[in-house]
Order: sequence, then C-alpha cells, then structure tokens
Amino acid sequence: MSEVARVKIIEIDPHSYGESVGFKKGDVILKFNDEVLTDASQLRTLVAYTVENESKYLVLRGSEKLTIVAKTQSLGVTLANISQERIVVKRYVGKQEVAINAFKDDAERMASDGYVPTNQTWAEGSYGCGGFLIALLLCFIFVGILVFIYMLIVKPDGTLTVTYEKQSEKSIQAPDDPVETGKVCPDCAEVVKEAAKICRYCRHEFVQ
Repeated sequence: MSEVARVKIIEIDPHSYGESVGFKKGDVILKFNDEVLTDASQLRTLVAYTVENESKYLVLRGSEKLTIVAKTQSLGVTLANISQERIVVKRYVGKQEVAINAFKDDAERMASDGYVPTNQTWAEGSYGCGGFLIALLLCFIFVGILVFIYMLIVKPDGTLTVTYEKQSEKSIQAPDDPVETGKVCPDCAEVVKEAAKICRYCRHEFVQ
C-alpha cells in the first residue's frame, strides 16, 4: 500500500518562539503560506528563502485545522516526516440514514487530512441462518413465534463501507472547499449525488 509523507512536530523547545505563537508537540503542518508541504526539508527551505515579516501555517491538531500566523524565523521545534496510507477503508454501522450521516460527518474530517471518498457500498444487515433456525426451534412456544415475526419485519443494522483515497498534493482541496458527498439509493444501494431527486440506476424517487 502506497504512502505519503507529512510534516509533524515531534519535539518543541520550552519557551521557544514556536511555543509562544501556539505550536504544540504532535501538530502536523499541512501548508506554509498556502503551499502544500510534502516533507520537513521542503518546509526548512521555504522558511530559509521567505523574506516576508509574517508567514501563515495551516496546522492539523487532532481532527481540528487551525491557522497560525508567525514571524518567519526559527520556531525551535524538531520536525519529522510521517507516513500516511494512500487508501483507507472505513465502515459505518447502523440504520441506513444513521450510517450515511456518520459518513458525512467523518468525510469532513478526512478531507481536512487530504482524503476524499472514491467508493461506497451499502450492505443490508442480516441475522444469518443460525438466528432463523433458533427462532424456528422456539416456535414450539409462543415467544418463538414473536421472535420469528420480529426477525422478518425488523432488519439488523447494515454497514456502509467507504473507501477513501489520499489525493496527490496538487489536487488536495483547499481547507474551505465543500466536500461533495453522495447518498445511497435505498432500492439499488448505488451512490448518487446528494441533490439527485431520482436515482439514475433504478429510477427510485427520493422524498425531499
């Protein structure tokens, strides 16, 4: 699996300039003056050749993005390249609407780290043969019949599987760019655009 490098602060000197302007150990520096960073040496070169009085750093701290404006000088930090997987697969379990909402919320956080969804599949939940066999055996008593009817009517949680791909540095979205997400058709389980009123695969009409 291919990987990409990013710039991370692994140590920060106490009372250093970097600490005074808000940098913290563990911060990942994504951009310097709107230029996407690929490794620590690139950042050092940019700092060395920057003549501006102030520079802008786009920093990822946990799942939060923030901008730090500081004078272009030594920050007093130790930088290292970290590797991130090119392909990430995530699963969101729950009823279809719950799983899609969880995906939408997570897609924004993933986009901040340069990942965009490239494939989505929805799988309906299933009790499996074992569950139905147990329900059939319990049918000799009244509660078994109720369990069997419940299993026929109520479906267990399904799984929305989403594949995220790390975008090349030239194609990473700007921090404020909206993340376009889709929705899953309840009839054919294909992904269509969020604004679609009719599924282009099975012609299912979405309720607005």
